[in-house]
Amino acid sequence: MKTFLFACCFVVACAPENTETASVASPTSASTTNAPTSTDDDMCLVHNFKGDYPLAVRECAAACDASMKDSCKVLGDLYEHGNGVAVDGERASFFHAKACRLGNDKACMPATPPRSEASAHMSVGSIEADGIKLADLSCDHIEGGLGGGIFGAIALVGGFKMRKAQLDACGAHADEKVAWTGAQGTMTHVHATGGSLAVNRCVERALDGAPSTITGTCSATVRRP
Repeated sequence: MKTFLFACCFVVACAPENTETASVASPTSASTTNAPTSTDDDMCLVHNFKGDYPLAVRECAAACDASMKDSCKVLGDLYEHGNGVAVDGERASFFHAKACRLGNDKACMPATPPRSEASAHMSVGSIEADGIKLADLSCDHIEGGLGGGIFGAIALVGGFKMRKAQLDACGAHADEKVAWTGAQGTMTHVHATGGSLAVNRCVERALDGAPSTITGTCSATVRRP
């Protein structure tokens, strides 16, 4: 009987100690399960590389919340370029700044200003209208009007055609390289080369103020058959 009572006491005395040990272990396990990992960061980069932008936005946002610098940088890029989300310059700057603070050096570099949707480059090998031929036509910073492309080039050569009589009065019909600025619908700052000094100045006066459908800087070789 004494032996039995001793065994019962031993079990009762030890039970609380085991219960306490279990209760201490439980929070530790939960904490480990909820701790941030690099999984979201990896998936952010993978989805962005594959072009799965909606998934990239979701994974990058989760990883950036966990202060993962590369995901913050990518998330800023996604907002900057409108990949998977609407373009949002303010959010892009926010996430780039966060990535920079976390140590992503590329995010610290100033972003290249976005090119205006109306800005472009036009290049046409040759276009001719009523005795005026423009070769190697090239324009930068096109804005408004008919813009670039073949329609812009056709409209532009029309301005030269309107000044054909003045150009013919300049004499020699050698190829003249002409550069100009299109502003407020007219040609300004015209500069001609390729002929004699007198012919060049005459060409410049003939084209100054001619209609220009393109706003920007242009150049072309003017040929008068």
